[in-house]
Amino acid sequence: MSISHLIEHFDTLVTDIDTLCKGLRKNTFKIWVPLTDIEEQAGISSMDKVCSSFQDFWYQDGQDGRETRSSFGLVPATQDQINLTIRINEEKERFKTQIKTLQKTNKEDWLTLKGQLGRAHPTLRQSLRYSG
Repeated sequence: MSISHLIEHFDTLVTDIDTLCKGLRKNTFKIWVPLTDIEEQAGISSMDKVCSSFQDFWYQDGQDGRETRSSFGLVPATQDQINLTIRINEEKERFKTQIKTLQKTNKEDWLTLKGQLGRAHPTLRQSLRYSG
């Protein structure tokens, strides 16, 4: 597995998740995701929180690498959006497996890839940081 292939795979995941979020934002379905007081005061909507969670790729400052941020709620979706979500989850599992293999077989390439992925989508990373 080459670094360029893994970067393309990551790019596809980012694009597919962005497509899913754009589609969900167009839905007229009522969603329910609880917001914290801080999120409400910041004017974050439930949909903003959902999409931010879906696009949560990086650890935040001071976050333990073993910790995963999670949330709960109800987000209705069309069948096409559900199918896209299934495909995204399958792609994420394949990507995870490929990364684990790279970490075990070539740590130098892993460190290179890790740096490139963080720089590959700076606008996404920046927007996630500001969206909470």
